[in-house]
Amino acid sequence: TAVATDVTGVSLGGGPLFRDDTRWTLEGANETYWYRRGSRHRFRTQLWGRADGAAMSGIANRFGTYGFSSIADLSAGQPSSFSRTLAQPDRSGRVWNAAAAFAHTFVPSRFFSVIYGARLESDGFLDSPPWDAALASALGMRTGAAPSRVHVSPRAGFTWTYNRDKENGNGGMWSNTGRFNRTPVGTFRGGIGEFRDLLRPDILADASVSGGTLLLSCIGSAVPAANWSQFAADPTTIPTQCAGGGGVLAERAPAVTLISPEYDVPHSWRASLDWSTDVGKVLLKAGVLGSYDLAQPGTVDANFAAVPRFALDPRSEGGRTMWVSPNAVDSASGAVSPAESRRASQYSQVGVRTSDLRGYGGQFTTTIQPDIFKWRIPFYTALTYTLQSSRRQYRGFDGAAFDDPRRREWAPNANDARHVFLVSGGVEVPKTGTLTLFSRIQSGLPFTPIVQGDVNGDGRWGDRAFIPAPGSGDAAVDAQLSSLLRSGSSTARACVAQYLGRIADRNGCRGPWTQSLNMQFSPRTPERWARRVTASIYMENVLGGLDQLLHGNDLRGWGSQDRPDPVLLVPRGFDATSRRFRYDVNPRFADTRPGRTLYRSPFRISLDFSIDLAVPYPVQQLRRALEPVRGPNRTWQRRGADSLAAFYLSRTSSIYKAILEQSDSLFLTRGQIENLQRADSAFSSQVRALYVPLGEYLATRGEPGKAELDSAEATEKAYWKLFWLQPEIADTLVTGTQKELFPLLKALTGVPKDSREHSRFMFMHPVVLSDRPAPVVKPKGTNVQMNTSP
Repeated sequence: TAVATDVTGVSLGGGPLFRDDTRWTLEGANETYWYRRGSRHRFRTQLWGRADGAAMSGIANRFGTYGFSSIADLSAGQPSSFSRTLAQPDRSGRVWNAAAAFAHTFVPSRFFSVIYGARLESDGFLDSPPWDAALASALGMRTGAAPSRVHVSPRAGFTWTYNRDKENGNGGMWSNTGRFNRTPVGTFRGGIGEFRDLLRPDILADASVSGGTLLLSCIGSAVPAANWSQFAADPTTIPTQCAGGGGVLAERAPAVTLISPEYDVPHSWRASLDWSTDVGKVLLKAGVLGSYDLAQPGTVDANFAAVPRFALDPRSEGGRTMWVSPNAVDSASGAVSPAESRRASQYSQVGVRTSDLRGYGGQFTTTIQPDIFKWRIPFYTALTYTLQSSRRQYRGFDGAAFDDPRRREWAPNANDARHVFLVSGGVEVPKTGTLTLFSRIQSGLPFTPIVQGDVNGDGRWGDRAFIPAPGSGDAAVDAQLSSLLRSGSSTARACVAQYLGRIADRNGCRGPWTQSLNMQFSPRTPERWARRVTASIYMENVLGGLDQLLHGNDLRGWGSQDRPDPVLLVPRGFDATSRRFRYDVNPRFADTRPGRTLYRSPFRISLDFSIDLAVPYPVQQLRRALEPVRGPNRTWQRRGADSLAAFYLSRTSSIYKAILEQSDSLFLTRGQIENLQRADSAFSSQVRALYVPLGEYLATRGEPGKAELDSAEATEKAYWKLFWLQPEIADTLVTGTQKELFPLLKALTGVPKDSREHSRFMFMHPVVLSDRPAPVVKPKGTNVQMNTSP
């Protein structure tokens, strides 16, 4: 028996979807903070509200779609199915969400804090779905339900810092490679709480259609003839009825969506524990997260009769339950009409939105990266690894059914990537620009081997496959499976071999590892543009570009994010006597190789320009210095020369003053203190010699102009030259041990000299307009022997 090479189904028709989708959101919030007993007890309240609306119009498949089992059937003009949406009214919905929260943070020390509180949440619908008396009578169920909910979500957490270093705190830094935030290290953080999702307007919009969406479905002998030229000339001749007027192979009925009276938004209990530390100049982070998910969404077809009609052959079909009679199966194509599986024949699917499913999951994440606040390097990189697992409940109505679609079963989550690696980095090349990158590498996602179409008659596409073992009675399928096991992708071979001779588990197979790499290059702009103009070149899917560059048309699939094709078996007919379908095996099953799929993740290059139209900061600073201020007699007046000099001096910093402030902690000797005071006095005199003349000059000028700005910028430039003379002088006045105890000095001396021109440090301790007499500082710990030599 020849191996099938043409198993591709063909669909023609449908028509464009002219859809109008309008959405709006209105949101408001208020937060209040207050303290008791200093800052040991911190309280916070929050009031929050939000309203959302959605309105949608448009008809999908308005002109109908003909389905052909193969290209040969298309050539012969033998369609196996016809479907069309005859009417789809406009849909709309409005919902609201609100919350009130209270939290108390207890901070007994700066190394430990506890936070706990609760969040009162509520949600509901601003509109109600229409009451459908005919549907309620036909199925004996409630329609028009729009439930509201009120719920209390408790939460608690803690932070404990065991690293007592004075420099261990929060901070931030910006550079061309990115913006970095510093958080305390040597810290444990943990918490537990309940978290709820928002109520979305789409749920109500789908249920707002009075009478439902009218659908037409015809298979086999009920498919009307296709006259393409006539359809193109006169769209009104497109069929609105099945051939022969009906029968078990035809269905013309509305599909309806309802909201369960017990519907609730998804929510979950989550607990986490995070730890961070530093090893020298390297940061290490680790964290665990666990989640138990409640009220997960699902759908139940209330019009499903759940009456078994017969069972398929156990050897080749696994004894699959059929919910329609053999007469509802087209023997020529294997297409199945679900009309006989309905409780009420005047309706198609009656999907009820439910929230009775559950799930759980957990993950472990660790990150390693350099501490750029300690390690002055021109590049940045970070590596993160995540090990995770998540499972949830499914019904057959959610797809991939085998037996009763109402039954719930546990399976891996569809997005359960077991291993994930994230790599990010950036490097600044002098006089060239900055290059940053982000890469993601993850293990394969789970998928379920399925049969193309609806073979059990429950009205849902994509039933789970039974993979027949060799000798099951169909020589063609045996040969095609053998070929797939020999020449198929590694994913396909592993999946078929795992379930040969039995029913495949839901999400029981896993796709291949995938990888992605995106990059951005920001060239350095000329100084004369004063950083007002920036340019960036974005490169998306760099691996895909390299794949095409190196391999031409023989692509390896680098950078591809495609999911494997889950269709394993394609029905080609049905034998009512032996109660078995005739299948072809899809040779592209579970294949993501570029030569076997039409999907691509192309390599893209985007060029982005931005122009900063804001007033430059030096100009803003000059205007602020020269604008009138309120004087002692509560009148507005311009600053004098001394006030202008003091204004600019307040933005200076003296490393000597900073070290002297820590004289006790650093065990400075009397000689060290005197040397630092002399160095500070000399530095302060030099800085005052710059800004006092600037203040005198600006005091005589009018509105700020180019001359005033040039003077201010020249003075600032001269100040930073003086500033960067401090680190080496201060370094000679303290010991190595004292320098280790004062990380700020280490950071300053660690800045390369060729990078200092554009590096700015501000850490308070400014130079003042006139020095006060230096206080007499008595050194402590005179019994400690320290090396005070320069």
